[in-house]
Amino acid sequence: MKINLTPELAYLIGLWSKRRSDNGIGIQGNPRLCEIFLKQILELKLVPPEKIKLGVDDKIFFYHSAYEKFFQKVQRESLEIFREKNDKAAAYIAGVFDAMGGTELVKGKKLCYLANATLNDEMILSRLNFHIIKHNKKLFVLGDDFRFFIGKFQKYP
Repeated sequence: MKINLTPELAYLIGLWSKRRSDNGIGIQGNPRLCEIFLKQILELKLVPPEKIKLGVDDKIFFYHSAYEKFFQKVQRESLEIFREKNDKAAAYIAGVFDAMGGTELVKGKKLCYLANATLNDEMILSRLNFHIIKHNKKLFVLGDDFRFFIGKFQKYP
């Protein structure tokens, strides 16, 4: 089975990479994000609806070995795959932001941040020429262009 990376899959992989469940391909921890994940799975027809499992504690997942390998490969190679500003990179980062991002008022300016960002997250954003600073386990993205870049792919307000 040949799977191609699309912006829609990139978004799911970004979301999955930060909210990963311990079962199959899935996310956990936020009911609204679980709804978004479910809707995307159904729209993309990744698996038949009856193959999607709902777990306790706001968890949703499915089993599919080809997609699992693909998600893992994209995550492992994310620095190379998302090195250019394009729709795939924007969608992936939108998924990451929806999973663990937010906004905070800092010195009168509303800044976007990623909570508990990894070095990989930091490097992807730096390679895409976003200005970032780390403070209190948050990676703040300076400038308004970040919100514009991910805007059309965000699903979680």
